[in-house]
Amino acid sequence: MALRFVEPAAGVLRSYERGLEEITGASPPDDSAVHAPVVTYAFEALLRGATIADQLPSGCRFYARYPSAPGTIASEMTNPSDYGKADFRALLEGERAVRGWVRIDQLSALPALVAADHDLYVISIPSLFIDAFLLRPSDGSAADQVAPLDLLADVLDVPVLQPLGVFLQFLQPLAQQRLAPADDPLLP
Repeated sequence: MALRFVEPAAGVLRSYERGLEEITGASPPDDSAVHAPVVTYAFEALLRGATIADQLPSGCRFYARYPSAPGTIASEMTNPSDYGKADFRALLEGERAVRGWVRIDQLSALPALVAADHDLYVISIPSLFIDAFLLRPSDGSAADQVAPLDLLADVLDVPVLQPLGVFLQFLQPLAQQRLAPADDPLLP
């Protein structure tokens, strides 16, 4: 039993390889690249109390480690169904990319995940600046679990692993707070 990485479609992998080579000059490493589909939730869904039914596929994320430049990276790809093909859209280097690998290594060692295979996905909530790993049991025998990915989770005292439903309940008041008037002089 293990944490499993979802295989990308051939066209997505080719687009990733081309984009990575154009930006960094490096080819993807064979043994250390991880692919995870990305899902998101619309801000309106968060406001009303999002459920798993509100998930929207938005693309995918690759994590890769190199012994030399470019080092540890994470890259975002668009959803192929949006534009007819997947497009390379972002590259992260340094701490934010390393943080993803640290969390993947931690999750791989969790006893709670040893009982069954789990497929790795990413939940991206851009309206709240929150990313998390979504762990979906491969056989569908249990509820999806969420592990926050970013440093904001540490500040907000979010458990390392929790059911998706609990995580979504946690996001609703955060979305409502975003609508509250702010004292920021740069906002209209």
